[in-house]
Amino acid sequence: MFVKYQGFNRNGIPQTHVDERFEYFLHYWRTLDFNREFIFSGDIKFESHLSLISKIKNQLYYNYQQSQTNFNYLFLDHSYFKTPNLFLQYSKIDSIVIEIKEYLRSDGLNRNDRRKLYKLNSTQEFLKDKIEKLENLLLKNDFYLNKLVYHLIRTIGLNEEIDVSFYLNIKYLVNSYIAELYKYGYSREYIFKLPDILIFKSPLHDFPFPKIESEFETKEEYQAYIKLEKSKMTLSKTLNALKNLVSRKVQDGHYIF
Repeated sequence: MFVKYQGFNRNGIPQTHVDERFEYFLHYWRTLDFNREFIFSGDIKFESHLSLISKIKNQLYYNYQQSQTNFNYLFLDHSYFKTPNLFLQYSKIDSIVIEIKEYLRSDGLNRNDRRKLYKLNSTQEFLKDKIEKLENLLLKNDFYLNKLVYHLIRTIGLNEEIDVSFYLNIKYLVNSYIAELYKYGYSREYIFKLPDILIFKSPLHDFPFPKIESEFETKEEYQAYIKLEKSKMTLSKTLNALKNLVSRKVQDGHYIF
């Protein structure tokens, strides 16, 4: 069921369209099919730029001479590497994507010429270099994960009527973040219930607050902290909490085996 959500305001003024956008974000995440066995390994909707690049590198390094069709599918023809994907607005990323496409699809080359060009060792080295640079840009200082959340906040926080670009961006941003959460080891069950966690329909301690219980002297201090944080919750804080799931510092612990 599509549950109505309301409550966002700015300077006391209700943000009706923000409510609608946040509501759709929750609804879209909840309705994704997490029960199909191949959902994270074979279904395109749970890809991110980083997961695609990982697959591309496998082709370039271990299957190059037979990889042209796969490279076309994963890069040249993939929507994530085409306008209007949100990450192509960053000039350093866009320039690498353009450079690769212009190299492989130069004007005047027919299909057979492109096949021969792709087979060259020099082309393999060129692609390995460019894909490595692209990956480094996305990984540096958690750029990719930070920008996914940034664009979620920008996309949902815009108090304007929903249009087609909103639906496309939410699909991309949610699917990409899910792919990254799975890579970090979160279970399908946990990922599926995250929408309820974000709106406190799960126990309060499930919410990914900036601080965790082990950082407090007593349980009472932690409980006071999370209640205070909940009382100050905003759209930005709610969505930024997703970053806490992948930026936790490793905690020292003692185990008995």
